Amino acid sequence: MIVVDVQGAVQKPGVYHVKDKAIIQEVIQTAGGFTANADLKQINQAKRVVDQMQVYIPIKGEKVTPTSTNSSNDTQNKKIVNINTATVDDFKDVTGIGPKKAEKVIAYREEHGQFKTLHDLINVSGIGEKSLAKLKDQLTV
Repeated sequence: MIVVDVQGAVQKPGVYHVKDKAIIQEVIQTAGGFTANADLKQINQAKRVVDQMQVYIPIKGEKVTPTSTNSSNDTQNKKIVNINTATVDDFKDVTGIGPKKAEKVIAYREEHGQFKTLHDLINVSGIGEKSLAKLKDQLTV
């Protein structure tokens, strides 16, 4: 089982436990289905979901950015790491964060509490604006 956050134009937005290898269509059914104003043209219902993924269903007329989990094909096989729950081992697949930097992120989180936004990472020693720009597509809060 994996955990998926479903938001937007669905009957029951929330966090759901679904089977590993589930597709967006199955996750939406678990969330009670689409609302009448859901814009189905902007999502790929056949895309597989991954653990800790957020699925956002836009409403008609709403523009979804290309980095959205629903429309981005280049992140389909990449695991997005949640900086609020990640262990040092979880960071091993993140390009630009080695074990030492991962330890600093975790130490900062333990001392100051959970990150509210990805931008909060610049408060961690060794991560600046340029580093954050390279990391943002691989991380989430």
